[in-house]
Amino acid sequence: MRGFFAMAVPAIVGGVWLAHEHGRSGSRFVLALGTGLLTRLVLAALAAFGASRSGGTATTGLLAGLAAGFAPVTVLEMIWFSRARVRSGVPSARRG
Repeated sequence: MRGFFAMAVPAIVGGVWLAHEHGRSGSRFVLALGTGLLTRLVLAALAAFGASRSGGTATTGLLAGLAAGFAPVTVLEMIWFSRARVRSGVPSARRG
């Protein structure tokens, strides 16, 4: 239960901050987005470290938690920003 709250509370706080900054001018939205993503990455790494030390079914629980919480939020953000870039006509980076 503590692990759930340790992952859920920062994600909810980051999401509220992100929603609050959405549509405002300046770079605070990007700061909120980056901080939320970095926080989730650090928490996922700490959870993976703890699960690897515990062994047993902790790794299975970690993978289930990451699949249910971390991955969908990150994919949603990636899709949302790619769609916004396409709608605004911002060209993507070209290679070569």
